[in-house]
Formats: sequence, C-alpha cells, structure tokens
Amino acid sequence: MKKYLAFDTANEEIVVGGFNGKKYVEIKLRASGTENLLPLIDKVLKKLKIAMSEVEVLCVGVGPGSWTGSRVAVVTAFGLKAGNPEFKLSTFNSFDLISYNVKDNEKVLKLVKAYANFVYVQNVNSGEIMCITMDELCEKYKEYKLIGL
Repeated sequence: MKKYLAFDTANEEIVVGGFNGKKYVEIKLRASGTENLLPLIDKVLKKLKIAMSEVEVLCVGVGPGSWTGSRVAVVTAFGLKAGNPEFKLSTFNSFDLISYNVKDNEKVLKLVKAYANFVYVQNVNSGEIMCITMDELCEKYKEYKLIGL
C-alpha cells in the first residue's frame, strides 16, 4: 500500500491526514494555514512513524474556499515536492472532504463556508457548483438535505 499525505487549508480549519500503509491519522486545527500547516504535517508524520522522504503521494486541497488558504496549500505542496521530486502530486476539492451516504433519488447539497453570508454549494445529483447567500439557499432549496459546514 502506498504511503500518502494530504492537506487542505482553504477553509476555517486546516486538515492534515496521512496513511502509512497500515494506519490513518488525521489532525484538524481551527486556524489559518501559513504558520500552522508545516507543524501539523510534522505531527501527522510522527504519529505515523514515517519520514517525509517515505511519502509516495502528496494530495493537496484546492478549494473552493479561501483564495489565500488555497495558495498556502499549493505553494507548500510544490515546496515539499521540490525537496522530494519522486512524490506523486494530486489535488482534490473541498467538497470531496464532505462524506455522505446519499440515495440516488435524494436531493442533497454539500456546503462549504465562503465569506460573509455566502456559501459554496455543490448539488450532489447534478454536480452543479455555485456560490450563494444563506438566505437564497434557505429560500430556493427548502426541500434539499444540507450537509457540510
């Protein structure tokens, strides 16, 4: 099994997770990514008892969410890859982090906090992604199940 490291800093919470082939470890911190991301990566690697050089796949979150947070994650990923060129680099979006068990006919929206009174929304059935106000969400999508945030 491959050893991987994944992180997302695009939202109000930094999420760092890793897998060493046997064990998964995840740490979440309600903070910005700039000064906190690398120490969290170190903590995850120590809990997994692996070195950065042993990581085979590096996965980085690219939003939607904070533009600055997304840039922090991408720049960190490229910095880590520069030191370990053999890393395979992969991206994911913030909606991928929201787990769900949805029936085919169920109306479900995934939500990620945006800014002010706005949220990023992904319609699970159609795949449509939009940015709307909470008021508009409550008014137009009353019959939908909301997950996330």
